[in-house]
Amino acid sequence: MLRRCAEHLPPHGRVLIVEPLLPERAGPVHGGLPHRSGLNMLLNVGGRERTRADFEELCRAAGLAAPVFTPLPPPQVFALVEPAPAG
Repeated sequence: MLRRCAEHLPPHGRVLIVEPLLPERAGPVHGGLPHRSGLNMLLNVGGRERTRADFEELCRAAGLAAPVFTPLPPPQVFALVEPAPAG
């Protein structure tokens, strides 16, 4: 889907993705819940939660530039992931 977006995105365009960001490591604040949620998504619906590094790689593989991340207001763990056209 991101590859298709990249193919049709004008030079000044942006793709807007709103997704939770998985911490690189489970810590005491999260108690591992985000990581268990990612495992649940993978096993039950074929999806998964992603880290910043995962989104950067996903966007680059689709032909987009590394995204800008904007956290959304608490208590949400969502962020606005905003890649631009590469190059």
